[in-house]
Amino acid sequence: MTNKINQDRIEAITEAIIKVARGDFSVQVPVTDKYDHIDALAMGINMMIDDLKLKEETDKENEQIKLLNKELEEAKLKAEESERLKMAFLANMSHEIRTPMNGILGFADLLKSHVLPEEKKLEFIGLIEKSGNRMLDIINDIVDISRIESKLVTKNISTVNINDLLEQQYKFFKPRAKQKELKLSLHKGLPDENSVLETDGQKLNAVLINLVNNAIKYTKTGQVEFGYAIRQNDGQTKLEFYVRDTGIGISKEDQALIFDRFTRSKKADMDAIEGTGLGLAISKAYVEILDGKIWVESVEGEGSVFYFDVPVTEDSKMYQAVRQVDKTDVATIDCAGKKILVVEDDPVSGYFLKIALQGLSNNILVARDGQEAVDMFMDNPDLCLILMDISLPRMRGDEAVKIIRKTNTEIPIIAQTAYCMEGDKEHLKAIGCNDYLGKPVKMDLLLKTVQNYMERGCTRCLKYKSSNVEK
Repeated sequence: MTNKINQDRIEAITEAIIKVARGDFSVQVPVTDKYDHIDALAMGINMMIDDLKLKEETDKENEQIKLLNKELEEAKLKAEESERLKMAFLANMSHEIRTPMNGILGFADLLKSHVLPEEKKLEFIGLIEKSGNRMLDIINDIVDISRIESKLVTKNISTVNINDLLEQQYKFFKPRAKQKELKLSLHKGLPDENSVLETDGQKLNAVLINLVNNAIKYTKTGQVEFGYAIRQNDGQTKLEFYVRDTGIGISKEDQALIFDRFTRSKKADMDAIEGTGLGLAISKAYVEILDGKIWVESVEGEGSVFYFDVPVTEDSKMYQAVRQVDKTDVATIDCAGKKILVVEDDPVSGYFLKIALQGLSNNILVARDGQEAVDMFMDNPDLCLILMDISLPRMRGDEAVKIIRKTNTEIPIIAQTAYCMEGDKEHLKAIGCNDYLGKPVKMDLLLKTVQNYMERGCTRCLKYKSSNVEK
């Protein structure tokens, strides 16, 4: 009987050890009042279990303390970075404010204490006015960012004619671009009658002004182009605006920072370009208030393209107008599977054409020069239409057309070019172009022209499809 009891006690100890090995520290081995060697073993195991349980609790507490310390360290670093940025911002604001103040007070003192000829007085008054306007811009930026930080800025929806708004900006910035010997161009993505949108016109205007102003400010030679295109993605219709320049560009490192408050490009700082560095942060906040997003694509030393989009709501006049165009000009034929080649060396124009033609085809190729166009034509026997720019690098578009026509006389080729002089259309048709679109290309005319030729199809495309079916 005693042996059976002792065996049960040893089995209880063994079972407890197995549970502990599996991580269960809640178990305890029973101890009798005999205090024999088995009880001594049981008590030792219970003490070991208590120690392991305490260690587990201590380890958990240590992990929590480590996690808390890590969070505190991160919070400390963020606070220090925030403080550093704010101090840098205040130092920059001090510099930005004192600079125009120096001009205002300095020239005011000269006017007061010197007898000056009339032309000098007018010159000094003009410089005081310029410094005053610069000071006003700084104050406006500070007030705007303060209102944004305090979440006091809301949407004020009104009816806005986008084309009129862009035309006003073009006229406003044209003299400044001319003064810097920059080419300024505007691209409208919709006809005037369809360019009406319900949005916050003041905020949209402020974002565009800031982006075009920056583009001109940071561009020493070349051109600045701005405009918009309508885009449909994942069932949403949006207006996508862009501002493109050939300026100083932005490094990859700075691209991740320039939309943050109190920061700006190091390149701008090195070039000592005036400004608070708040413009892009304000623009980002305004675009987000309009339920859009803003981003940049840039190569340092070559230029930048800033993009932002705003939604086109289904109850807006623009949405209804675009839907009507879609129904009458696009949806009459199933063209989705047909392949189009867009030949365009300008990335923005190429992107516009690709987006504009998405309603006609989900298979659009883009070539950047004439040689690449010829190569892509040869490599894609199922092409149904070519939209060919004429002024291209490596090989001109008209030369590419001549080469293509040597092997195929049926595929529709539509020239789209800025060459709009008398006789150009006849020349392009003579070398093999079926039709001609002058730049800037109107979207409704583009869609009608392309669909007209895609409806006809081409023998080459039909033969390719037949051979595929037979295989």
